[in-house]
Amino acid sequence: MRFTASQTSNVCNISVDGGNLFFIQRLCFIMRFRLLLRRRVRRLNTMKRTHYYILAAVLAMAALGYTIAQQTSPAVISVHETYGMLRDTTVVLLDVRTAQEHAAQRITESLLIPVQELELRIHELYRFKDKKIVVYCRSGNRSSTATEILRKYGFNAYNMSGGILRWNEERLPAINGVHQ
Repeated sequence: MRFTASQTSNVCNISVDGGNLFFIQRLCFIMRFRLLLRRRVRRLNTMKRTHYYILAAVLAMAALGYTIAQQTSPAVISVHETYGMLRDTTVVLLDVRTAQEHAAQRITESLLIPVQELELRIHELYRFKDKKIVVYCRSGNRSSTATEILRKYGFNAYNMSGGILRWNEERLPAINGVHQ
């Protein structure tokens, strides 16, 4: 009896000189099944590996995106939260509008450093390094930029969302006119 099974195909070549044909047929079936199973397992392992790599890449990108978002996006605070902090001595209000805008209307006891001058005048704020700095402008855009700059320098800065426009919409108290 001679028996051969090909690794590349599902063909079994059997020549029986005598003996148990049933046993040989079963053996051939088992060999074909093992070969088929081995191929599927290889294919599945390749697919699984690929899926694991894709999943790992997606998770890594998500974690990286979250980390970057936490570092670069400024913390935002509402006008009502800011109003509630006006009497808090650990909070400093920083107006980053122009001097003309500040003179026309401002929140009480706020400092003025226009956003264009902020990095040049950052040393003026070092005495507030241990305090919370709430930054505002007209609508919230310039203060967002200023908040990012302050955070880059290690300040605990927050952007007041909506700026002085939102402050006025909510009818919160502000000083109008030139300093007295």
